[in-house]
Amino acid sequence: MILLKKQNIVALLLCCFCGTVVAGQTQSDKIRPTWVDGFLPIPTNDTYIFERKTAQGGTLDEARSNCYQQIVDNSTNMAGAVVYADYVSNKNAHQHYSNGRLQEEIDYIYQSNSYSKGDKHKLYAICVDEYWEYKHGMYYVTRLYAKSELHGKPIFDEVEYNNKYGVEGLVRSLVPGWGQIYKGSKIKGGLIIAGEALGIGGIVLSYSMKASYEKLMKEDPKHMKDYSRSADMWQNIGYGAIAFTAAVYIYNLIDAAVAPGARRVIVLPRQNALTIAPAFTTEGSVGLAMKYNF
Repeated sequence: MILLKKQNIVALLLCCFCGTVVAGQTQSDKIRPTWVDGFLPIPTNDTYIFERKTAQGGTLDEARSNCYQQIVDNSTNMAGAVVYADYVSNKNAHQHYSNGRLQEEIDYIYQSNSYSKGDKHKLYAICVDEYWEYKHGMYYVTRLYAKSELHGKPIFDEVEYNNKYGVEGLVRSLVPGWGQIYKGSKIKGGLIIAGEALGIGGIVLSYSMKASYEKLMKEDPKHMKDYSRSADMWQNIGYGAIAFTAAVYIYNLIDAAVAPGARRVIVLPRQNALTIAPAFTTEGSVGLAMKYNF
């Protein structure tokens, strides 16, 4: 049974417009988010887990619905009939970053509730993030869910989205290309490795040829001028190779530290500690205030 509010119906109409905007896209992000390839975030408590589901469909909405159905079917297989399934899905057509957080335009929101006889079993599933690709006339959607099947209500963590790596990328880029590969830019990382290999190879070759011509200058003085010009030419090529290798390495460092990488879902630490702070009463007396965040 699907419950739709009035604003959902209006949003459904907006979905048609949004669909035309994204029609020219072949994927939701230039770089696949890290969790798509298996690097799932870790919850701060054991009341829920993160789970990744992939499905396909003729439209984005169909593929998203199939993802959700996988969550429900998986729960049914593990724990018998799903008596109560509570789900909130943000149908977004656009994603962009603002102050390090992923902002989404919502097409519509719906809730679905399923009931059956027998022992009561609850399934909570919330879509945390999404990545999709369009190929061969089909949409392939991968979604990250926070999922719980506890009888009590789970304690879902707050998350934030970040595609900046800063020092993490910079340190790894001390080995050329590793920082880019770590950030998900595998092609760029491969090109940097190839560029460094080409530059180093050029340095070795040029100075090897220079040494060979210098040796010929000693062995055959009659052609010393010709050998000298060739030696100078290879030395200049060596300088160029050194400059090229250095430029690629510097670019590698800057790019790894500054350029955005694959989006990460970061679980924020829970503020559940006991805090004690000075407190002042209206009468002017001083004391201590204690606060515990659950």
